[in-house]
Amino acid sequence: MLDTVRLGGEIHAFMLKFINEDNPGTMIDLGTLGGSFSSASDVNATGLIVGVSDTIRGHRRGFQFKDTNRNGKADAGEMKSLGALGVNSRAVSVNSANQ
Repeated sequence: MLDTVRLGGEIHAFMLKFINEDNPGTMIDLGTLGGSFSSASDVNATGLIVGVSDTIRGHRRGFQFKDTNRNGKADAGEMKSLGALGVNSRAVSVNSANQ
């Protein structure tokens, strides 16, 4: 499950890692690409998450996030910018082939 949460003056994308009915799991802050905003829009069966995030320069970039080491935290390098053909970009969905 994906959500967006306000943290002080910032808005971050979160993922809820469901465990079971007795333990709803933990929320994982996905972070940003250096700015103060991120929002997740889709996740596929392999756990690849896509969305949009601000960069340190204030541009919006599509991103992909994968908890590659499966530690339940957002570590450096797990959120990757998808770049842009112009100033801004965004990712709205991801399929089973991670596209």
